[in-house]
This record gives sequence, structure tokens and C-alpha cells, in this order.
Amino acid sequence: VDTAINLDGLVPGSEQTITFTETPFRRIGKTFDFPQLNKAGVYVIDFIGAGKSSRALIRKGRLRTLQTLSTAGHKLTVIDENQQIVPNATVWLGGQEYTANAQGVAIVPFSTAPSRQPLVLSRGEFSSLDFLNHQSERYSLTAGIHVDREALLTQRIASLLVRPSVRANGLPVSIKLLDDVRLVVVATDHDGIASSTEVPDFKLFEDRESVHEFRVPPRLASLRVELSGKVKTLSTGQELRLASANTFAVNGIARTDKIEDLHFARFGNDYVIELLGRTGEPKADRPVSVTIKHREFKEAVSVQLKSDAQGRVHLGALTDIVTVTAQGPEGVSHVWSVPQNRHTFRQVVHAQQGEPILLPYLGTAAKPTRSELALFEVRGSTFVSD
Repeated sequence: VDTAINLDGLVPGSEQTITFTETPFRRIGKTFDFPQLNKAGVYVIDFIGAGKSSRALIRKGRLRTLQTLSTAGHKLTVIDENQQIVPNATVWLGGQEYTANAQGVAIVPFSTAPSRQPLVLSRGEFSSLDFLNHQSERYSLTAGIHVDREALLTQRIASLLVRPSVRANGLPVSIKLLDDVRLVVVATDHDGIASSTEVPDFKLFEDRESVHEFRVPPRLASLRVELSGKVKTLSTGQELRLASANTFAVNGIARTDKIEDLHFARFGNDYVIELLGRTGEPKADRPVSVTIKHREFKEAVSVQLKSDAQGRVHLGALTDIVTVTAQGPEGVSHVWSVPQNRHTFRQVVHAQQGEPILLPYLGTAAKPTRSELALFEVRGSTFVSD
């Protein structure tokens, strides 16, 4: 409802005549009281005089919803214009009425045809219009799968760690929704021959990782681990098969004629390059070509170094170094990016009125300066105050 609403043929609920005795050459301020506006609703007030009309649209009271998602559907909390919860309100959507509980919460099931839908929120005789992005029921399964590469030794027992996460429309839910959970481990050797092991009714936990032990086959080239399970949708009653997988490629050097490789490691504050053989033995007194790139310079610096008795080339702290390139005596070359300390700020910070808003200060001074931080009040795209 806006000021363009057509009121032709309607009888006004109240009329009054106001007489002005002031000269029309002066602009004066007037205050008008309307005691008829004594309950929530939308009111239209027309001022008509001297062949001119001016209209005011008054909205008194409003109902709206706070919308979140749950496994049962959209969780709508009805609140009024004072941000207070409205108990036992009703929500009308698509010809169906949903009644909120004593906490003002109404559950609207997911849709099979997601779209933006209008809502009619009612409290007694008063109703308000709101909108809902009615979503479909979507589930996803992601799993953190880890195996220690140093444990993948032929005919040894290795432990596989699995930590699952189930999400409904992007929100984390309990893994107890999963049925028929299976873990499939597929091992492929250097000849391309695959062997698989399936673990039915694989036990998952909310608070810790699930562990599966397996024997490492000989000449292992890759290991693929897949976790799957079924979840039943409430909107359609169908069962969906969800899956998450990860692949580990190992022993790649065994497919080449190389017998040694370079490894980038950090011990304490210093970085080193390790020259190791296929079985992890150190290669001492071997030449290593190293190229380092500083973040402030375009040209890189290349040096010829030699491994010590532990097969290591010590590089120091690598302050402000972006990348390190190394080439071993057998022509094996690698490029590593030196990890840097990074941080991100939240784009939106929510707080209640009167609460302090805390932001981390990452500077080194005892007190932040205006060149580092600025605080503005913004309304829309307009800066209001500094």
C-alpha cells in the first residue's frame, strides 16, 4: 500500500472541517491530532481544500519475521514494531496457515519449487505483508579425510581419520541424519590395478574423528577414500545418497628414474631444503641450485649451495621472501611459496545497542592513529558523521 492507492467509491471512516483565518500569503505550521488512529493498521489521510489535495500514508504497527533454517524447514520468528516476539501469531503462505507457538516461532516446510513467496502475518485482526525466499531441501556431505603419508609403508598398518560434516541448506546439522553409512577405500598400484575395501555401517561421531585401520598394499600409487550415506528428505520423502571423497597420490618418484628429491621444511624460525633419497636417507655434500624472490624486488637471486651431513640446505628465516625455487643434481626442480602471516577482518559486526564493538588492532604502536583507523556513520551510501 502506498499513496497511489485508489480510494474512489470508498466512504471515509472519519471527516472533519478545519477553517483557517490566517492570510494565505504567510506560510505557517500547523499540528493536527487524529485520535481515530488508536490501533495498528494502515491509514490514509487526505487534505482537500481550494481545489488541491495532499495525501499522507500512516503505518501504525508492523509484523515481520526473523528467518532461519532448520532440518524441519524455515524457522520463522514473528516480531512486532518494538522488536518484541509475538506469541501465537499466524503465518499464511500459499493457501496454508501456520500457527506460531508461545515463543512466536512457526515452522514452514521446505518447498519443491523454490521461489520468493509473499507471507501474510496476522495477530488478531491486524495483518502485515512480508516475503520469504522459500528454499528447497538440500543436503550436502563433506568429510575431512587424513592419512599420514609416512605411515603408507608396504605391508604396514596405516590409520585413516575421517571427520564428517552434514549441512542442510548450508547450515550444519547432526550426522545422525545419515543412514547406511559406508566407507570405501580404493588402492591403485603402479600397474593401474585397483583393489577396494568397503566398510559397511561405518561409525561416525559428532565430537571426534572415526578411525579405520588398513594394510598398505605393495607398490601403492594412489589411495582414494570415499564416505557416503543416505539422508531422507522431509519435503519429498525420498532418500538421497550423499558422498565425499579424497585422493592421495603417493610414491610418484617410483615411476621415474630419479632416486632423490627435494623437500621444503621449517624447523623453528628457519627454513631448510632437504635432499633425501627414496627411502628417506639424507644426501650429503650434493649441489643444490637455489633461487629466491624478494617481495620488494623484481629480480630474483640465484645461488649454488651444498647440502650438509643431514642432507639439508639452511636458508634462514626468509624474511620478506615470496618464493623459493630449488633444483637438485638430478634435475628435479620445485617452486615453493613461503607462507606469510595473514589476517582478515569481518565485513559485518553485529552488536546490541549499548554494547561495545571490539575490533582487533594489529599495529605496533601503543595507540592507533587516524592514518590506520577511521570510524564513520554511514546511512545507505552517505557519510553522516565522523
